Amino acid sequence: MLKDIIKIVKKCLSPVVYEGRIKVEYVDYKSLVNLFISLFTYILISRMLKELHIPVDERGVEIDKLSGFIELYEKLDMPTNSLFLKNELYKIAGKTIYSDPKRNFFAHAGLSEGLIQIQPHEDKYYVKYIPERKSEIRSWLKYPTI
Repeated sequence: MLKDIIKIVKKCLSPVVYEGRIKVEYVDYKSLVNLFISLFTYILISRMLKELHIPVDERGVEIDKLSGFIELYEKLDMPTNSLFLKNELYKIAGKTIYSDPKRNFFAHAGLSEGLIQIQPHEDKYYVKYIPERKSEIRSWLKYPTI
C-alpha cells in the first residue's frame, strides 16, 4: 500500500504539459504527512501484534497482551496514549485506577476535577481554572508529551 501511495504522489508531483502550459497538481502536504504517519502507525501495530503473539479470536484479545502497546506508544513518543491505556487496563482489571493529573486534564478536555472552579450566576454557569494551578496547566499545554 505504501509503495502504491508513493507512486501516486510521484505521479501527482510530475509536471505535465496541458494546453500549452506546464501544470503540477496541488498536493496537500499536511494531509500527506498525516497519511504516512497513520500508515507507519498501522505497520508498527501490525508488527507489534505479531511480536507479542496476540491471537484475535471469537473471545477477543487477552487483556494482559494489550499492555504491550504501552511500549509501542512510547516508541511513537505518545506518552499521553500510554497513560490512557494504563488507566483503562487498570479499570478493566478492577484495580485502583491509575491517576495522573496531566492525563486527566487531556482526557477530560481540560475540565478535570481539582483544576476548575464552577461559578453559577443567575441561570448560567461559568468555569475557570483554579489560579494556583494555572502555571502547571500552561506547562502541560506547552509540553504535552513531557
